[in-house]
Amino acid sequence: MVRQVTTKQAGSWKALLAISMATGGLLWHLLACTESPMTFSADGKNLAFVTMEPYDGNDFLTAGSHAYRLMLLSEDKPLRVIEETADFMLSGPGFSRDGKRLCYVRVPLLTKERMELLKESIEKRRNCIHGSDSFSWSAEPKPPENIATETPTSQPSPSVDSLMMPSFEANMKLAKRESMNSKVPAMLIVRDTETGNVVSSTPFEWPLGDNVDEALFISYYLTTRPQYSPDGKWVHLCCGDIVMAVNPSSGDSRIYAIAADGLLSPDGETVAVLVGSAIGFIRTDGQAATYRRLEGELSLGGMAWVATD
Repeated sequence: MVRQVTTKQAGSWKALLAISMATGGLLWHLLACTESPMTFSADGKNLAFVTMEPYDGNDFLTAGSHAYRLMLLSEDKPLRVIEETADFMLSGPGFSRDGKRLCYVRVPLLTKERMELLKESIEKRRNCIHGSDSFSWSAEPKPPENIATETPTSQPSPSVDSLMMPSFEANMKLAKRESMNSKVPAMLIVRDTETGNVVSSTPFEWPLGDNVDEALFISYYLTTRPQYSPDGKWVHLCCGDIVMAVNPSSGDSRIYAIAADGLLSPDGETVAVLVGSAIGFIRTDGQAATYRRLEGELSLGGMAWVATD
């Protein structure tokens, strides 16, 4: 898959093109096989991305079957492989605002046997939660038939429109995740851009819910791109369909919403999220949230902030 990338720093692209020319089109080959989001540093001098080899859209979870590589291309250095692993899935990378730090997420992969055990465990929990209770309120005694009423009994049942935002379904999805208690032990890795050395490794839990399939992890790999807050204290990311933030220093984490997408504003004060047929604007301090209902089909191309407002 070929991804088109652009940047305002024309000089940076001249350097990148010079590298690609000198290496016989190496850069073009890398861009053609890259599937994770690619990220430029703010000054345009560094380009970071992750590759999966061999690429297999039907298998993202089997340990040892794919090599994930985090690569960094700089103006004044040859292409560097910062990390290579077959035991973890690596998310797309993100740069700090000053370009000195590079972060990404490691997700441990499973053997086929452990994957089957996970599915069996989740199925057992699902059955325990839902159970087989057949209680129905309508089975209780009916009122006497001789009670007078002015309302014709043939009147159709009125419709019930849910005006909740986020929707009732989205809230139930969140409750189901918590009740299933299935969490992925992920790790937020921060590296020094200049040396490539690990600065910090912060564990956090990614709520998995009861929908364990490849599509969820494909979404994680293809779309996750961490975003630093302006002060560098928090890293915001969308794990599958969970919009959250992790503090690399304290280890604290925040969950903003269950959404198809989530994006931090340029000033770091608001997270925009897509929740079903609504768009939400959530303050990162947790003090307020505003939702607006969206009409029509939504684009699958994601969101972008034009300005802070």
